[in-house]
Amino acid sequence: MARSSPGVNRAATTVVRYRDHVQRLLALLVCCVPTLAAQEVATIGTFSTPDGAPIANATVTFATSPPDVFDLFAPPRLVEATTDAAGKWKVKLRQGAAHSAWALGPAGEGGRWRSAVREGVVAGNVVEMVAEKERTAAKPIRFVPTPELGSGPFTLEVRSPALHGPAHRLPLPADGTLALPELPAGRAVLRLLRADGSVAVGWFWPLGERTQTAPVRRCAVRVTDEAGKPVAGVHVAACVSAFLGVGNVFHGSRTIDSCLQAPLTDADGMTTVVAAEHHLSGFVAWTADRHARVARRHPQAIVDGELQPGTQDLPGDEVPIQLILRRGPVLAGRIANGTQPLAGIGVVADVQVVCRWTDGGSSATTGFHTTHTARTDADGRFVLPDVVRPIGSLRLAFDNRDDVRTLSLPRAAVPNEPLSFDLATWPVLTLRFPAAGPTPTATRFLLWPADPEHEGSPVVLVGERSGRAKVRLEPGAWFLFATDGERHAAQILDVRSGISPEIDLQAAALGEMSGHLLDGAGKPLPGVGFVCNGTRGTNTATTAVGRLLARHVSPINAGLVGLAQSDGQGAYTVRFLDLPGLVPVGYVNGALGALEFDFRQAVDRDIVWRK
Repeated sequence: MARSSPGVNRAATTVVRYRDHVQRLLALLVCCVPTLAAQEVATIGTFSTPDGAPIANATVTFATSPPDVFDLFAPPRLVEATTDAAGKWKVKLRQGAAHSAWALGPAGEGGRWRSAVREGVVAGNVVEMVAEKERTAAKPIRFVPTPELGSGPFTLEVRSPALHGPAHRLPLPADGTLALPELPAGRAVLRLLRADGSVAVGWFWPLGERTQTAPVRRCAVRVTDEAGKPVAGVHVAACVSAFLGVGNVFHGSRTIDSCLQAPLTDADGMTTVVAAEHHLSGFVAWTADRHARVARRHPQAIVDGELQPGTQDLPGDEVPIQLILRRGPVLAGRIANGTQPLAGIGVVADVQVVCRWTDGGSSATTGFHTTHTARTDADGRFVLPDVVRPIGSLRLAFDNRDDVRTLSLPRAAVPNEPLSFDLATWPVLTLRFPAAGPTPTATRFLLWPADPEHEGSPVVLVGERSGRAKVRLEPGAWFLFATDGERHAAQILDVRSGISPEIDLQAAALGEMSGHLLDGAGKPLPGVGFVCNGTRGTNTATTAVGRLLARHVSPINAGLVGLAQSDGQGAYTVRFLDLPGLVPVGYVNGALGALEFDFRQAVDRDIVWRK
């Protein structure tokens, strides 16, 4: 679970200046895979105080990560610029990549000016950053692990709120006092690692002298086979995830999972997970050819992939978690380019584990996220024996070291036979969304399998300013949704060898609602955001594309609506996917609380928000 291949440095950070960026990329290419050179575009912007004064000699940072792989196989790529006397800066950024961006002013009396993280920045845009209201100075924290977590030495892993930010690893001194690195505004998260790299505490937050984790718990786990016989020598882990980024589907959120491993089970099938976590998402177990179902403390057990009714109270630690090992296929495969096996290719299995509980007329869904990694051997083969079940969505990503994103079709289960991937048969496509002048956001291309029953998050591609994106796709049926925040296009792609390399999309307008957001006295409410959290009604689509749009309308509208915010005069414009029979519902969320309403095509629709 969440394993890294030997020799992989997950903590390293690389700063790449634009003048040597292309040279470093070329050094990574492998001759057996077709390559395309990355293009870079000048990007400019400013950094100022809240009252508009320029901030000179500030460091502006842009971070991006290898698509879908993040820093499992490569550190995030950082590009930095320094502001001039007018607070202006200029860099060259890679096209077709989304960046996290932030700015830190020079140290001065009272600390530094810091901006919040700006997600989804693309090459060529003008990026204006504004500092938080006050300067802040970095303060040391003090954290002393409890004896139950071991004797150390320990390392603190620190991550900023940035989706693509680097991981900073700091040795924890004996007295537990250390200074955190200079980070952008927002809440950082910490993880505690042991000397062997294993995770002692999944995630907690810096609180100065009061930094601490949740109380340590000892969770007993019992592993049996399907006949109820205890199984010895089984790997057992508790899983917990942290989420970085804004969570908008067009920008993405980064799930970083941690597995808190226990000793192997004894002759009675028993072991104990020691955990100091605010929330444990699930417990898993595995051997070379058998896998346990998922279990949680609330409800307590899951059998055959379904949550079972159980106590709604947290059971005591003396009540063991029950895990039942079942035989099943091992995720394995081979990657080649024609007759040439591809050795040393990184493989990431991104698993969304989804379980359902149905009781009468009600149902509930729970699950968590795990990441599994491997590298191909000399014959191009890889094996991932510890992929847990049941699977809601299984995505594979390949670190094939060229500049084209390579995507396999997401799967709903581990196949019975090893997978065989011949990248020579995977076409490289250019997706083209017609440009129409300045847009609120760069073009995003969302990809799902065209299977109408598929669940799981989409794969998101970032387009260039011209509205193009290149991608290498596994042959099969894909559903594509594209938007620039004002218009959209949807199409089913029949991807096969020999398909036209140019896919031109026909854009149509999104639904639009505009007006002013006012308080009870008729005064404008500026800077208020909008949220879409679902739909009501019944889908009446009659085409395959229409039904797929209805299937995925919730994350699409959550992303679109989440881009809207009222301006200084309270004016707003919200765009959404308007489908027959379905009405998007949501709310505005601000200092006055939350106000619920539906979204509909309307002009001059004033929303009055009374306390």
